[in-house]
Amino acid sequence: RTRHLGASGRSPMPTLTTAEPKAPSEKRTPSEAVAFGRLQWTRKFRVFASQWSQPQLMKLAMATLGENCLHSSQIHGFTTGKLRDPAPKVLMVIGELNAAIARANGADIDAMPIPQTLADLYKGKRWMTDADGLPLGPYEVFGAVTGMIDLGTDAAVDINKKNVDAVAKSLGKFLRLKLIERGVDFMDPDDFNPSDAGEQLVYNLVHNKKVTAADITAHIDDIAACAQMSIGDVEEMAIRPAL
Repeated sequence: RTRHLGASGRSPMPTLTTAEPKAPSEKRTPSEAVAFGRLQWTRKFRVFASQWSQPQLMKLAMATLGENCLHSSQIHGFTTGKLRDPAPKVLMVIGELNAAIARANGADIDAMPIPQTLADLYKGKRWMTDADGLPLGPYEVFGAVTGMIDLGTDAAVDINKKNVDAVAKSLGKFLRLKLIERGVDFMDPDDFNPSDAGEQLVYNLVHNKKVTAADITAHIDDIAACAQMSIGDVEEMAIRPAL
């Protein structure tokens, strides 16, 4: 069987697994750039994909893009960081799907429509954004996966007086959905009754009561526990989009 060789006469090599992740602002090799991209993309995509089961996400992609174009092995590879050198097609597919989800939820962007019959799969879902809060499309997904752009996933989360109301609103909506998924009736005092300061903060967020930036920062672990997610994933899913 014919082997396809590069200009050097050697077979193309995959990205080095030992490469140190380096951001666009640093001097780096291609493998170091892709290592950085894989690290930030894994964080971003894992949170995004956690909103659906694999079959649901595949169904949404197929209905939106018109063919069976997203596979379970690709979803698993991206959520675990094990898919080192993805094919261009899957990057295009995820970018198109992400933009479509953003558009279906009110973002003012040009993207493919999603059939309204699948509203239960896209309504109220979060989409992936760049460091400026803009939806990721195919070009941005390629840039993120290859480390050409910095999504800001390592940036510190700064909750302050200027953004606390938006963050609280976002967290409240997020926590209500998580409680519904768990079968918790947050309107029933017997089912959802705070017993300490952390639980009181969660209660206030869920019921749209006034909270301070210090309250959220002090009890972010209680918020994560209520959502049954890591603090980093809560920040990515519900806090960063509101900043």
